[in-house]
Amino acid sequence: MSRPKIIFAAVALGLTLAPTGLLAECKDQPREVALDKDNVVVLRSYLCTTGTDTDSAQFRVEYYRLSDGAVSLLLANGSSIKLRKTLGPAKIMPNEVAQTYADLVKKFGITADVPKNNFLTGDLSFTVMPADETPSAPDIPANNAGDQNTKDKTGLKQLRTLIGLWGAGVGDDYPAIAEISALQNKTIPTNLGYYYSFSGAAKDYPDASCDKQDFTCKKFGDDIYQMLVWRPLSVVDIDNFGANAKAYNARMLQVRKDKTAAKVSFVGPGDPASNYDSLVKFISSGGLPDDFSFLLGRYQPSPECGDASPDGDLPGLAGWKFNTVRRNVKIDAVFVENVSKQPLVIGQLLGYRNANADLRVAESESASPANATPLDATSGTIAPGQTAIILTRILFLLPPDQLTGFRKDRQSMDALRTAFGAGGFGGNISAYRVPNPKDYTFGPTLNVTGVLINSKRIDFAARSARNFLELTASQEGASCPYLLSWDDSKQEWISDGKILEKGQGQNRAYTEIVTFPDLRTHFRIEEREPEFAHVQDVKLIIELRNGSTQTFSPVRSAVASDSGEVNLMWGEAADFVFAVPDTVHADDVAQTRLEITGFYERYSNLLAEKELRVRATTLPVRVNTVK
Repeated sequence: MSRPKIIFAAVALGLTLAPTGLLAECKDQPREVALDKDNVVVLRSYLCTTGTDTDSAQFRVEYYRLSDGAVSLLLANGSSIKLRKTLGPAKIMPNEVAQTYADLVKKFGITADVPKNNFLTGDLSFTVMPADETPSAPDIPANNAGDQNTKDKTGLKQLRTLIGLWGAGVGDDYPAIAEISALQNKTIPTNLGYYYSFSGAAKDYPDASCDKQDFTCKKFGDDIYQMLVWRPLSVVDIDNFGANAKAYNARMLQVRKDKTAAKVSFVGPGDPASNYDSLVKFISSGGLPDDFSFLLGRYQPSPECGDASPDGDLPGLAGWKFNTVRRNVKIDAVFVENVSKQPLVIGQLLGYRNANADLRVAESESASPANATPLDATSGTIAPGQTAIILTRILFLLPPDQLTGFRKDRQSMDALRTAFGAGGFGGNISAYRVPNPKDYTFGPTLNVTGVLINSKRIDFAARSARNFLELTASQEGASCPYLLSWDDSKQEWISDGKILEKGQGQNRAYTEIVTFPDLRTHFRIEEREPEFAHVQDVKLIIELRNGSTQTFSPVRSAVASDSGEVNLMWGEAADFVFAVPDTVHADDVAQTRLEITGFYERYSNLLAEKELRVRATTLPVRVNTVK
């Protein structure tokens, strides 16, 4: 027997409250959720009742901060095994916040295949945390990607999210050519600030010390600090990414001895976070606040994992690198679960509404329920066992670990400045400061402090702590190129995940087959990680409904070598277009198979091999014989 659906209806109500009858109350009653036998989470929850008699309706109220992936799944009328265990049958109530978010996803979102929890496609990770535990990373499951308890499943094959189910893109170096040119001369330009950031403690790392070549590294007591430079990211930086990348790469070729490794380290030419950057340009109306995103620069005297700078060359440009500090998207929500045997009628939400549609500093939610007013014209009926989700605001937040770092650095900044001054730099040495960013929200917001249930008013707690719920994609230490396919019906690129996963090294080259349920003729392979991707051959096989097949080779790519092989460095991409004749109709296609042959090589492995070849010497050999 199927469960009854949640039914929501929008009705016009006046601005005066209906008769409240008894002022019902909500009591703190934590709720246990068993995600599996070894993973039981206790969530902050409030049990509310509309009266004192046994027939009074009861419902549960919980406050949440949700990830982009979780909200997108619910808006797509989907769920997952662990999401259903946590919430039961749940649906988002239509309101202006939900509509704003859906519009942003439609305009700027990224569609990706949902991972199938295997080595090739990655994992779908679900994590829920109680309100008294603060997440320490931008995506909670990221540190637990290998933990079986986080793996989840959903019936959807694809999901469109606002910033991507996989999170931020890899390799977001920014080509800050003008700033680096000044820093090379030990000059802090007028647009940069600087401060000293904690790097490590000797008690935790006995060998912690400063590299003699690193003039930005300082030891203070038993702790190691590094001088960082920074400035706000502007819309002009986003628009000038391509031009700056061209100048940055040209300058790198001039200063690097190893020209091949220099090309490996090229930035661009395209912005690796173009979807995200288009989103922030839109929500800020072309004028980002100074504390929204940052360019954060540091000096690196020696190669790190993924760097391609052998033979005495410094990483980045003359040792300087700038990264972009971007924000995550989170959505606050109130959950109302009907734990009664009869339907609950929501007559009106109570609280405070901000109709401002601009990007702005997030407001405090400590308003008193006593002054609450009707919010909007949303009402609905919640069937027994069902949960209604009320989205209340869209937030843009910096990663918690980044905020924690800024806070700690602000606490020690005065003592460090007294000890080290400007670290030997000239120029804008008065600009000694640590970023102090605020939280931001976009679009209308609702501060729900109560509700009319069955014509009775229930006030929630003045401000209750939130639980945290995340749904993301993750990969267990894997590396390889990415495949995208063009969907003609949706007129957009679809992310089909990683390919050639098992092909690390030329001796492991193999052919991988990716199957599509419809006709696809245009594909893109992107190298998003510090690797060389070698695409040796690509074929398209179209299987028709009459049982016959047709095989096609791609139109020759402009980036192909004489042998036809396509080689991609980090940040590069290649399109593969197949000229399928008009006699092949989409309706006649049963499925499309793309066969990709190739392998990839990690930069770190290539550099290690090169160093071994240079340093190799003949060693004496002794043969041990056994009688």
